[in-house]
Amino acid sequence: MEKQKEALTDLITTAIARCCVLRESGEKVDEAAVIADFLAEHGVIVPPVKVGQTVYYPIRHTNKVEQLFVREIVYTGREIQFYASYLAFTVDRIGITIFLNREEAEKALAERSENGKS
Repeated sequence: MEKQKEALTDLITTAIARCCVLRESGEKVDEAAVIADFLAEHGVIVPPVKVGQTVYYPIRHTNKVEQLFVREIVYTGREIQFYASYLAFTVDRIGITIFLNREEAEKALAERSENGKS
């Protein structure tokens, strides 16, 4: 964890230096955007869900929306896996089978019930 923290600190320091160079050249600088772009260009991943966050899982056969808690995030080398209560999911399932708020999950459940899909 310490090496990751060091690497991230180095990236942020370099991004701040980039902001200074741009500002000194007379450019108007949105520092947060410059830093965010720099971090993204260098592979920093910000998952859409964090540990402890609630996600929602619509279950058609019970016609209920389950509230799950993200307990772990794992990068497998190919993808990010999220483990929530009894369920594992990937980023590409968010908005399809896993939702970030109850309203979206209930809407998806209603649409699936109408269409007869699970």
